[in-house]
Amino acid sequence: MENNKSTQKQEEEIDLGDLFRYLRNGFNNLGNTLLHFINFLLKNALLLIILIVIGAVIGYFLEKNTKEIYKTEAVVATGFGSAEYLYGAVNEVNFKFKKQNQAFLDKLQVENFDGFSLEVKPVVSLDNTTNEQQNFYDLIRESELLDQESQRKVIATSFEKHNLILYHPTDAASQKILKHIIEYLRDNEYYQAFHKDYLANIESRITENKLMIRRIDSLVGGYTKSLKETPGAYQQLQYYNADNSLDLGEVLANRLTLQRENRNLIQDRSMYSNFLNIIKIGSPKELENKGISSNYIVIIPFVLILLFFVFILLQIVFRKARALKN
Repeated sequence: MENNKSTQKQEEEIDLGDLFRYLRNGFNNLGNTLLHFINFLLKNALLLIILIVIGAVIGYFLEKNTKEIYKTEAVVATGFGSAEYLYGAVNEVNFKFKKQNQAFLDKLQVENFDGFSLEVKPVVSLDNTTNEQQNFYDLIRESELLDQESQRKVIATSFEKHNLILYHPTDAASQKILKHIIEYLRDNEYYQAFHKDYLANIESRITENKLMIRRIDSLVGGYTKSLKETPGAYQQLQYYNADNSLDLGEVLANRLTLQRENRNLIQDRSMYSNFLNIIKIGSPKELENKGISSNYIVIIPFVLILLFFVFILLQIVFRKARALKN
């Protein structure tokens, strides 16, 4: 029994000794590797400095010759299902930008479309989102019939206001160009006719509501007059006209409903006074995130040094491969 315990203790001591030996060898190897790397850097210091200088010079000229990109935004109102048309039309505009379409160049009065692109995003207002709309968005996200891109498109086109973003060089007359683009987007016979009917319907409803309000005012005026002329009539709750009885409280509630509806209709008439009506157009702004184009002076030297290390590594691999072959 004692012999077994002694043997087990010796094995544990051997295991610990091996562990410390492995760790010591590992640190030694790491130290040797670090020394070899430092020696490599010292031997190739001049070449690395030359690569850094060349990369910095190339990056400087690339940054200098790269046009700065700005953005100008406009908020437009869509209605009667025109949001889907807007997103498709924006893709068409970007295609014309890419192909340097001459007719489109003439229409926008620019020399070329270098640095131009157009983007559209919904204007999301969480405060104005109803529970019904939120449930609709949740249902779309949970749908297995639509991929993520289709889900984003369905949700985006369900909003009434959208942000058109024009990316352009600094010297572009961006607001004027963006207005010309919106004029181009409006050039659709179907939606122009739909828009005309939509406004006509709004005007008709406003007129009808005003007529109903005048009739209610006339009824209430007659009822008030009868109260003044009839002793004790203030205790009555209904106004009688011919054989029909009208509840005064309900009549007044209907009048308030008609007034609220007219206010909303007038707001809609203002918002949709034009097809893709411009609600707001901003001034040109510098892009907050310019991407890699603003860091060429750092990226190019890094890429050159990385390629140099890859070249050295490949040399070592090929050298060892030839040694094994021989």
